Amino acid sequence: MLERTVRAPVLTQHRWVVTAEASKLSVRLETSAGVLVKERDLKAPTAGAERARLAGAVLATWMMEQPAAVEPPVAVLPAVEPTLPVVTPAPIVRPAAPVVVSSVDAGIVAAVKPTPSTMTPPLVSAPPQDSPLPALTSGGASSADGPATSTKQRAGDGSTGEAMPWRWNLSAELRAHASGSMTGGLGVRLGGGTTFGGFLELNAVLPRTLAFGAGAITWNRFGAALGARYHPDWRRVLLEPAVSLEVAALWARASGFVRNEAQVTPDVAACAHLRAGIHLEAVTLFTGAKACWWPIQTNVQIGGVSGTLALPSFEASAVLGLGFDWVKGSSVPGLSGS
Repeated sequence: MLERTVRAPVLTQHRWVVTAEASKLSVRLETSAGVLVKERDLKAPTAGAERARLAGAVLATWMMEQPAAVEPPVAVLPAVEPTLPVVTPAPIVRPAAPVVVSSVDAGIVAAVKPTPSTMTPPLVSAPPQDSPLPALTSGGASSADGPATSTKQRAGDGSTGEAMPWRWNLSAELRAHASGSMTGGLGVRLGGGTTFGGFLELNAVLPRTLAFGAGAITWNRFGAALGARYHPDWRRVLLEPAVSLEVAALWARASGFVRNEAQVTPDVAACAHLRAGIHLEAVTLFTGAKACWWPIQTNVQIGGVSGTLALPSFEASAVLGLGFDWVKGSSVPGLSGS
């Protein structure tokens, strides 16, 4: 077997093996680990010099071809999932409106537009977590340094400009009646409404006496009235005109005669009212007047006495009264916060 030494870079990777037999010359190219790369069988010359020259030619040809080195195995790396980059959006800067600066003396007007870098956002101070927020109340003022205060507004004061709520009123009147003679009376009224409303009224008058012949006639009326009233919104001032239709029972009794009898007859009247006063929260103090006209003339006649006695058909009264107001839906009289 014939071996030939080659240059160091090739020797480190390959080995050349030449085998000569009687009539055959075998040239092999192997790696340093003994792995066959190339092999060629030639007809061997008889002379040894010729065999060496033929093997050298084959080896030189292979050396010119620069045989490729055996590539090392490729390392397999574990798969790595791609990670998306986190993109932080840039802050949006809103340019402020141009600021116009004028100079009166120089007569120059310049427009200055601030750049985003020069704009400073306003600082907003948030209240501490443990500090109470200021309370808001209707019709009053609130303060963070102290308790909120509120004011009560009476129904129909008109300070807010809103429509008046439905209001109820219960009142009692003391009256001084003038009808043929002076006497006293009492009236009770229950009313309801807004600016316009209605009422129910009960009236009672003390008996009055008129002289007739040798005796006298004592008479009286007890009535109930339905009416309509107008209540303008003048804050605490009360000025309320009204009209009503009254139905009454007329009672008359004779005294001082041989035969004294009593008689009851129905009667009807048209009345006009006027109240003026002042509202004090839920209470109203007022004075006023009432006038009634009884269109059906009532005459009293006594047997054995000549003539008749005509009872007065017109009646005027002076009024002094006290009223209580409350708003619909409110349990507190006189308050409009409902």
